Amino acid sequence: MTPVNERNALISHLYNDMYNTLFAIAQAYVGTDDAYDIVQKTFVIALEKYNKLAASDNPQRWLTATLKYVICRAKRDSAIKLLRTTPISDVDMDNSATQALDSYSPNFDEYEFELDDFFIRAVGEDAYALYKDVCIHKLSKEQLEAKYQIGIAACRNRASMTKKKMREAMKNYF
Repeated sequence: MTPVNERNALISHLYNDMYNTLFAIAQAYVGTDDAYDIVQKTFVIALEKYNKLAASDNPQRWLTATLKYVICRAKRDSAIKLLRTTPISDVDMDNSATQALDSYSPNFDEYEFELDDFFIRAVGEDAYALYKDVCIHKLSKEQLEAKYQIGIAACRNRASMTKKKMREAMKNYF
């Protein structure tokens, strides 16, 4: 079989085998209309980076990770577009575009997305968000108290407990 035929066979197999799964994942994150484009872009990347895909121990996992990257890029691009079209006076800390940009930073790493997902399942979305605000984003005392409507000591205590649960989840997983 020629290299082009091998490439086409693998891509065709993955497309037939994984399209519905990839579409369902994309649909959950971006809705039906954009999910079609997201999945197609994922397969375009698979064609462009065929050598990496073919060398992967698990092409399905590689394709799923690529899909997650494409989703994050699409959400980030959408947030940037929204910010550019929103008058400055309408942009504040609660603006969905600002929050979307925070979630999908330009320094995105595909493993960061998977880790966030892992920790959210392990400790819950609210606990993980508070942990990140306290330990990673290092919000000020005033910002934490305003956002969570509890004292700074309670915020730090909850973040500490969440960190312990995250460590335990990591131990059990690995």
